[in-house]
Amino acid sequence: MRVTFVRALKEAVVTAIRGTLKAQPVIEEVKTDLADIHCEIERAEENNEDTTALKKELTSTYLHAAGDMLKIYAPTIILAGASAA
Repeated sequence: MRVTFVRALKEAVVTAIRGTLKAQPVIEEVKTDLADIHCEIERAEENNEDTTALKKELTSTYLHAAGDMLKIYAPTIILAGASAA
């Protein structure tokens, strides 16, 4: 039983490392998108324009990024959960 736990934990660590490598381009893209949206919001606020649509876009970008990270790290989460059980 203990050997299975250690093996599953080791596999979870390996998949986390692989996931991190896959996540790097996603993180960079999201950072760029968020910076662009924040600049647009700042510009709109300076011009006293409505920022509701931009704030919705910001929320959508955060949610999309969270979904992408979940897809990347799902195997790690599953393996870690299985090894803890």
